[in-house]
Amino acid sequence: ISKYIEDILIQKISEVSFSDSVANSLEKISPAIFELVDNINTHAQSPLVIFAGQYYPKKNRITFAIADIGKSIPFIIKSAGKVNYDNDFDFIDWATKQGTTTKLELLNQTPGGLGLFVVKEIMSSQGELAILSNKGFWKLHQSDNIPKVTKKDFTVPFPGTAIQVTFLLNNKSTETKSFNSLGDNSFLF
Repeated sequence: ISKYIEDILIQKISEVSFSDSVANSLEKISPAIFELVDNINTHAQSPLVIFAGQYYPKKNRITFAIADIGKSIPFIIKSAGKVNYDNDFDFIDWATKQGTTTKLELLNQTPGGLGLFVVKEIMSSQGELAILSNKGFWKLHQSDNIPKVTKKDFTVPFPGTAIQVTFLLNNKSTETKSFNSLGDNSFLF
């Protein structure tokens, strides 16, 4: 999947000319994407990983998602004995905090905990971040240009974890020429 991210995702995104702030955010989020993939390998131990994305020039947005069918975020945190919550969304919320990690306890490894926190910090000013894991749903979104978090639990569990990142490219952060060179067609990556 790392090869796919480098060869297809980064290549497609680099074909579009973004403002400096959006380009800087995309550059910052790349290591976090790789950490999310590493977390799937390290924690979720999923036999299947699904990665998809799309650029929507008419809507001024880029969305990509990564999903697995492995161990969920709530299951991993419970297994590490870090915290105990009644709701799965609270485990997801904990996982987005700075410095939180389960690597030491579960795998005797160097601490991590930067992936979801870094993505959350970037997306708090650039777009949206949604995480579905087991029954928990956690979403960072913009409301009147103020970052808000919505949390809820579903009655039916999702078998693993799905993370969706959406960059909202408003007129202030996007150059008009960005879309002219590609036409009006969106592209998948």
